[in-house]
Amino acid sequence: MRKLVPKNYNEKEFDSLTNEKSRIKDDIVNIKKRFQDFEANKCKLENLKEQYIKPKKCKDVDDLACDLYKLYDSANDKFKEEIQKISGDICPYCGIDRPSHLDHFIPRSKFPEFSIYSPNLIYVCSICNSKYKGEKILNSKGERIFFNPYFDNFIETIQFLKCRIIVNDIYPKFEFYIEDLSKTNSYEYTIMKNHFEAMNLKINYMNQIVNQKFKKFKNRYVNLKERTYYEISLEQIKNYIEETLREYQEENINNWEKVFWQSLKESDDCLNLIVNKVIPI
Repeated sequence: MRKLVPKNYNEKEFDSLTNEKSRIKDDIVNIKKRFQDFEANKCKLENLKEQYIKPKKCKDVDDLACDLYKLYDSANDKFKEEIQKISGDICPYCGIDRPSHLDHFIPRSKFPEFSIYSPNLIYVCSICNSKYKGEKILNSKGERIFFNPYFDNFIETIQFLKCRIIVNDIYPKFEFYIEDLSKTNSYEYTIMKNHFEAMNLKINYMNQIVNQKFKKFKNRYVNLKERTYYEISLEQIKNYIEETLREYQEENINNWEKVFWQSLKESDDCLNLIVNKVIPI
């Protein structure tokens, strides 16, 4: 999960993208008021109420909501590319895969007026967008489900994501979880917990650790020990982890890789499996 800075809404740009839509131009004052509503509720977008109701089928339908909905499809590549650059190479929802889809955080099927409102567009991976998020906003309890990379600033100040390392046998078990901070940060905790569960991050993060991060890390030292016959000390391994953690200095405290390395550094039981060559290759 990553914090991003959105592309600012540009009124002239919006006007240029809608200048051939007569129904939109006729209602432009009310549409732009909706942008003000978005801005006022950006930290709690679940509070927005639907205003433009889109018919189930827009083909050959003369309808303002349909015109608004279809604005995204006709938007030029330059507009979309500017938003895509914000996310870079990592999906802000999961922090694992490469982005490939522009997601409407508030779905355009229910809020077509935000179809090309840039603060509502987030470049994410196809799995997060299509498999997990879709058009969902609230769960059955009326709670917001997903973390917003643009406006949920708490991601940088409150650590919710933790990694528990359990050493019971010859191979450690890694378990990511959201720490229960409901007594002090109830609203933020609910969002993080819902997002973590809805995006299946417990399993996805664990797979990344087991199949990539820890596997490469332990093989590095086990193989080195076999080739050189030198003893690898716990201190040496911790120094390496410390160097690795420096690569994540700019990442927020809920970055899953940063959380993993920090937890590994603090787990002497796990590291001693490598030092004592207990873990199989």
